[in-house]
Amino acid sequence: MRQVATLRLYSGRAHTYDARAMGTAADERFRYVEMARHSRHLKRTLSSADFERFSLLIEGESEVRVELEFAFDDESRVRVSGRVDTQVKLPCQRCLRPVDLSIAENFDLQVNAEGVLDTDKTPILVDGPELTLGDIVEDELILGVPERVCTPDQCPHLPVLEYVDARAPDTHRAETESAFAVLDGLKRQLKSRQNKE
Repeated sequence: MRQVATLRLYSGRAHTYDARAMGTAADERFRYVEMARHSRHLKRTLSSADFERFSLLIEGESEVRVELEFAFDDESRVRVSGRVDTQVKLPCQRCLRPVDLSIAENFDLQVNAEGVLDTDKTPILVDGPELTLGDIVEDELILGVPERVCTPDQCPHLPVLEYVDARAPDTHRAETESAFAVLDGLKRQLKSRQNKE
C-alpha cells in the first residue's frame, strides 16, 4: 500500500499559499481583481529558464523565489507588491568569466487596464482580466541585473599586478644571463672532454 504525503497549503497568515504549486511557471495566470479582492499572498519558486528574456542575460539556470501580495489601493485600483530574489552567474565585462551575484528586488506595482499612468507607482499595463507571473516578475529581475558585474577593483579573477621600478637592477635578466652562462660553461666542458679523447 502506498502512502500519500499531505501538504499544508496555508501558512499562519490568512490567504497565504506557501506550498510549491505543481507545474508553476512564469506563464501561470491570475485573475488580478479576484486576487486583490481576497488580499491574496503568493509564494512561488521558479526556474530562471521560465523567464525567457532574463535567462538570456545570465549563465546557467538558477532558482527564483517570488512573493506577491495583491490588494486594492485608495482609489480601488489593483496593487501588486512583493519581492523577487535569486543567485545567478553573470559574465564579468572585464575578464568574461562567470561571477556569482545575488539579485533581490522589492517592488510595488499598479495594475493599469485603463492606460492612465499614475506617477506614484510603476504600472503594469494589461488588456484583459488576467495577469501572468512573468508579466509581474520578469521586468523586476531584469532591472536587478547590474550594468557592470565587476568594477576593475572588485573582479575576483583580477590578476595580481606588480610595480617594477625601472631604476632598480633587473634581477630577472641577471638570472637569465646566468642560466645561459651555465649552459655555455657546460658546452665548453663537453668540448674540452671531446678534445681530450
